[in-house]
This record gives sequence, C-alpha cells and structure tokens, in this order.
Amino acid sequence: MSIRKGGGDKEARGVAEEDIAQVIKTYIVGQFLPEQPHAVIDDEDQLFQRGIIDSLGIFMLLAFLQERFQVEIQPEDVVLENFETVRAITRLIAARRPS
Repeated sequence: MSIRKGGGDKEARGVAEEDIAQVIKTYIVGQFLPEQPHAVIDDEDQLFQRGIIDSLGIFMLLAFLQERFQVEIQPEDVVLENFETVRAITRLIAARRPS
C-alpha cells in the first residue's frame, strides 16, 4: 500500500495510521503494563497522567518507535504534546514516515 502526503488517498492514510496506533498500543501494554496483558488503551488516554509511561519510559518508547517505524525523531519533537496520547504519537510517526 502506498501512502501519499498532502492531498493523497485519505482512506489509505487512515488505515496506515490505525495500524501505527495498534502497534504502539501493543508495545505500550507489553512494555509498561506487563502485569495487565489484556489492558485496553484508547487513542486519547493520557499516558503520563494515568502513570502508564514515565520520564524513563519515554526514552524506551522513542527507541522503539525509531526502530520499528524507521523514523528519525528530532529533539524538538520530544515534547509532551507529541507523546501524551496514542493519537498524538501516531500523528508524529505518520508525519515523520518517508512517503
């Protein structure tokens, strides 16, 4: 499936973003909630406020995202608003993925 930026196929882009979100959720549950393997994280759950991810966890998540999605996350991208929810992380990854 090819995904085009800009005025590209919104349906194709939406499916890709759903896939990204699911991979992120699976990683977060496995890495940060191992005692709750069936936990459900919604796209808008506040990851820091709920105590799911802490300051050390953000570095683990960054390493995973860069390796799994082959993206380079810049230091200026590492702000709370880009990592406070799965939806925010998904948007960041989608914006940084090569076309």
